[in-house]
Formats: sequence, C-alpha cells, structure tokens
Amino acid sequence: MAGTHWQRQFGASESIGGSSVYGSRLWGVDSYGRLIGQYRHIWRPGENVATCNVLQAAIHMDVSGVDGYSLKQYLNAKSHVGCKGVEPKCTCGFYAYYDQTKVPTEGAVGVIEGYGLITEGPLGFRSMRAKIKAVVLGRHLVADLPLSGTNFMHDPKTNPSNPAQVEHNYPDVKFFDKVEDMYSEFPPNKPPLYDPDEAGFWNKPIG
Repeated sequence: MAGTHWQRQFGASESIGGSSVYGSRLWGVDSYGRLIGQYRHIWRPGENVATCNVLQAAIHMDVSGVDGYSLKQYLNAKSHVGCKGVEPKCTCGFYAYYDQTKVPTEGAVGVIEGYGLITEGPLGFRSMRAKIKAVVLGRHLVADLPLSGTNFMHDPKTNPSNPAQVEHNYPDVKFFDKVEDMYSEFPPNKPPLYDPDEAGFWNKPIG
C-alpha cells in the first residue's frame, strides 16, 4: 500500500465513491492573501480540483530530506505515475480531518466540502474536488511553504498578512471569529464505523 502511516489514515485503500463530506483543515496565507496548502497548492474560491503530484513531491522530499522521505517511499510514489486523481492506490487529493481537535488553531483553520472521488479513513478523507466553506483566521497567517508538516506559519510581526485581503479573495467563504462557532454551523462528518466481520478487517495496517 502506498503512502505513509499518516496518509493511510485518510483512506489510501478504500473508496466511498461520490458522496459529499465535510472536514477540517489548515492553510497558510501568503502576502497576496491567498490560502496555501501544505504542498504549495494555492486554493481558489469555488471548486478546487486535485491533480496527482505524488512523484514530484517524492523527488523534492527525497532530495531535501524533509521528514526523512525514504528511497522506498520515493519508489512507491514513482510506481503511481499515471494516477488519474485520488485513486485508492495513491495518496493525492485534498485532505481534511473529521476530528477538528487534530487541526492546529494557529493559521487559517477551516472546513471544506469534499466531493467527486473520495477515500476515507479513521482520521478523515481525501477528495478529488473540494470547496472551502468556512474559515477562521488565526494569529499566525503567513505560510513558510515547506513540502510537508504543519509547522509552516511565520509570526505576522516579521511578515505581515492582511486578513481583509483574504476575505476579499474568497467572497463565497463564510469567515468566523471563533472556531467553535464555525464548527457549530459547519460540523465535520463523523469518522466511519468499520465492520469487524468485513473481509480483511483484521489484516489492516495498525492505525
């Protein structure tokens, strides 16, 4: 199975088809007030469509040593060239957590609606298509834009960002002052319940 242990928790092997699901995630914000994903993807207002860049990310991580990306993981990713987007064997797509407590509260925290082809796991889902539904802008808003990890915020004192510009860029997104209010109006889906009698259940990788 492709992907790291963390990635498998978002459904690296199981598909739930074309349902619409809600989940929580984190963004950085660049100097233009654009929401920036973990792998340098610039999120747009309205629909965002994922494309597979697993191999490209693997090459960068392998060269830079980010997160200790291993040769085995690189070769695993290389074998998935030709992925059409969010295939169960791959790890691409827009990620979001079902459990909002897993998402740091610094930066731009929000809720997305994932749809199209979706896979899900114990922690959340990844989807081929996604829309940003709601956002809370935290204290640290500027993205350092690494290739992985959630520690990608700079203090606005050293590289300030304009929250008003973020709201201007995303007119179809509802902005909140408190995460509690956001999750009350846009609650993430609950994690799936797995059937212990399902074939292969007891042979799943430890989660």
